[in-house]
Amino acid sequence: MMVRLLLPLKHRHAKIAGTLHHWSLRAFVAACLLALSTPASFGGEAVTAFISNPKIVLGPPTIKVHAAYFDLTNSGTEPVMIKGARSDGYERVEIHRSKISGGVAMMEPAAAVEIMPGTTTAFKPGGLHLMMIGPKHPQSPGATLRVVLLLASGKELAATFDVTSHAGMSPKTVGHGHNHGTPKHAH
Repeated sequence: MMVRLLLPLKHRHAKIAGTLHHWSLRAFVAACLLALSTPASFGGEAVTAFISNPKIVLGPPTIKVHAAYFDLTNSGTEPVMIKGARSDGYERVEIHRSKISGGVAMMEPAAAVEIMPGTTTAFKPGGLHLMMIGPKHPQSPGATLRVVLLLASGKELAATFDVTSHAGMSPKTVGHGHNHGTPKHAH
């Protein structure tokens, strides 16, 4: 396929002007193709990171905090550091980590999460997850929401998350054994 770009030339009769225009157009097209085929750059190093299996799990209707789960793969050569997240569907989004300490399930905010090169980190019930706090409008199963991960490099990684119901999940995974209704930690 040939793309023809019609630009006025000051010296239409000069062969040199036509030749320069032809090569300038080729350079422009080559630069555009190179930009489209280059992986995202984080911290100056080319890194490929992607989100798979994204879902937001709704709690009971009276609970205004939901959980988001996904797998994050870093197939690049440098670590990828997640420092936060956001979604237009929620007032705020926080990274949290669930753990069991002294036989008691606890949840705490995570300031950042580092994904090492060549690894996949699961954000799942009972471990790392995103807390989706204060839905701006009622969410319902079957809907989708865009969630953006904020990287320490200043770059962003976005994905569309499926909204699902907590119905059918085991009591252990719904709420991960703790109450998300009123977070008890400081922000």
